[in-house]
Amino acid sequence: MDYLAPIEMSQFRKIIATLRDVRDVDLSDYAVSPLKHRFERVMQLHGYFSADKLVEKIMHDDVFADIFLKEIATPVTEMFRDPQMWAELENILSRQDKEGNLKIWLPEVCGDEELYSLMILLQRTKLFQRSVVYATCGNQRVLENVQRGAVEIRKMETNQANFKRMDENGDLSHYFSRVDKFDIFSDDLLSAVVFLQHDLFRKSPPDKGFDIILFRNKMVNYSMRLKSLAVEIMNDSLAPGGFFIIGVGETLENCDKRKYFKLVSRTENIFQKISIV
Repeated sequence: MDYLAPIEMSQFRKIIATLRDVRDVDLSDYAVSPLKHRFERVMQLHGYFSADKLVEKIMHDDVFADIFLKEIATPVTEMFRDPQMWAELENILSRQDKEGNLKIWLPEVCGDEELYSLMILLQRTKLFQRSVVYATCGNQRVLENVQRGAVEIRKMETNQANFKRMDENGDLSHYFSRVDKFDIFSDDLLSAVVFLQHDLFRKSPPDKGFDIILFRNKMVNYSMRLKSLAVEIMNDSLAPGGFFIIGVGETLENCDKRKYFKLVSRTENIFQKISIV
């Protein structure tokens, strides 16, 4: 029986170099330990027990390379994960100016759960018709999967439980229709979404003056340099008074642009952009 040996640093660097050369994806500033663990998990899943075989597959199989990049992304596996955060976001949305347009950005989308959760909140707060939501990702296959609007039925029990923790009268069945093994999200609720293939660190933001940026559980895998760069991009992209939401286990400490944000919710890591004179 074959066993996967831990990836050595020389092999890790070779995988990083291959992704950069073949797929134009630079992961060199990501934290080594969690990224190496994700490499090993995907190798085990696909039955590649040596780094050399993995590198060869990435180089010569474009479909596998896209699948690999999707699977090493930090997954969000539940709708309304951290229900209190979504409850606080709904309160923020409810206080928005009812006359102007609302712009929201979800950078580095790697799954559909956060996007679908957001679109449901926009409908609940009657902001859907005047909202534009940008969902961006460097991997086109990920974007195509998100646009399918399909959630496996086996996941819906957890999703529904989270939704009820946010709103005890909440019922996700209003937003989905059941087809075979999937619950299909309403096409209408994705009509306000602009899907863009976009490299966060190599391309300009898709727009400026965002009212809300959801960037949860992405920076946990970044080096300090990459994290600071991400926060700088978010600061430049937000409108004054705009909200920046990160994962509950993340922090903006030691980032150069931290001074431009005030903490709105300590437990849910919701920040608001302020002006510095």
